[in-house]
Amino acid sequence: MVMNVEDTGLEVNNMYNLGEALYERAEKKGIELGIERGIEQGIEQGIEQGIERGTTQTLISMITRKMKKGKTALEIAEDLDEELSRIQPIYDVAGSFEPDYDVDAIYNALLAEREAVK
Repeated sequence: MVMNVEDTGLEVNNMYNLGEALYERAEKKGIELGIERGIEQGIEQGIEQGIERGTTQTLISMITRKMKKGKTALEIAEDLDEELSRIQPIYDVAGSFEPDYDVDAIYNALLAEREAVK
């Protein structure tokens, strides 16, 4: 089949348009997949942070209950079967919230202290 120049030009133009359309679809699909993956990662990260926060707040609550009874950081670490290195920073921060020991306020202070160190 012999094509004239005009037909060849139209064919090339059609192929170009098709390629461009396919590229745009692929780009859109890639963006959609990227957004989907980002949302999934955000949800996973949020769950992990929530678990960490809950665990830390529970530990703060246990520590402050023992602080109200006059226990030292070492005694609390032994009672809770935790490392002193985990108890001491919470104990130190919680001391400034005596006598109420607001768990949320202590948690936020610990976060602020960690951010200041970074």
